[in-house]
Amino acid sequence: MRPILLAALVLLAMTAPAALPAQDLDAILARFNAARKTAPEEIAAYMDRAEGCWHFAGEEPYNAARRAEINRALTELKCTTLKADGQALRRKYARSAPALAALDAAAALE
Repeated sequence: MRPILLAALVLLAMTAPAALPAQDLDAILARFNAARKTAPEEIAAYMDRAEGCWHFAGEEPYNAARRAEINRALTELKCTTLKADGQALRRKYARSAPALAALDAAAALE
């Protein structure tokens, strides 16, 4: 498992308002990682981007510099278009079960 993914998801789990039970989170992470390995390159890149967006969205802006860093990352990752981009990928890969499974696995982390 990539270290940033693990760190991001642990942080996400800790900051989520209604955190998932550990076993559910483990299953979701396993599904995400398996789907990421077999996803088409374009969807794998989307999953990486989504991972970054979820990570930085859950970060605490404890001072002005950290707030700027978080905002810069969210902008670079184009997080405001993430949902629309995912929907576009769903349309493009509508006939590919592995691609849709990867997108479903990514959506489960939201």
